[in-house]
Amino acid sequence: MNEKRPQTDEEWKTVESNALMLAEAANLLKMPGRIAANPGDKTKSEGPDAPELTPAEIQAKIDADRAKWVKYATNLQEQARKTHDAAKKRDADAVFALGEDIDMACEDCHLEYWYPNDTAAKAAALQAKADREKERQQKAADAQKK
Repeated sequence: MNEKRPQTDEEWKTVESNALMLAEAANLLKMPGRIAANPGDKTKSEGPDAPELTPAEIQAKIDADRAKWVKYATNLQEQARKTHDAAKKRDADAVFALGEDIDMACEDCHLEYWYPNDTAAKAAALQAKADREKERQQKAADAQKK
């Protein structure tokens, strides 16, 4: 795996800016009346075993429990804010770790609203969470040994 870390002030500012932009985008997701999937957008929602819901089905799920939708958007926003803070501190390890948390926040929401019937995606997400938790526990154990 080839990992590129920000090196210059300009690269760090880009990371900060992008994290802040993602945090602000979550505000758009939380706006009442704003639709999350445009009617007519193509999804993989054709056929009896379609992995994705249609835009209308997605919106119906959001509208049925708006508080849950806001919870997912808020989690994304929190991870983006943490990433912004880590970038301001020039903490590349934290930024990369938080990138995984952002990915999980996105996937949690997508599993709920876009492809709730995709068992392979759910299994992969559960494994990723277990791996992430194991990694956190190992880091905590290593820190205690120091």
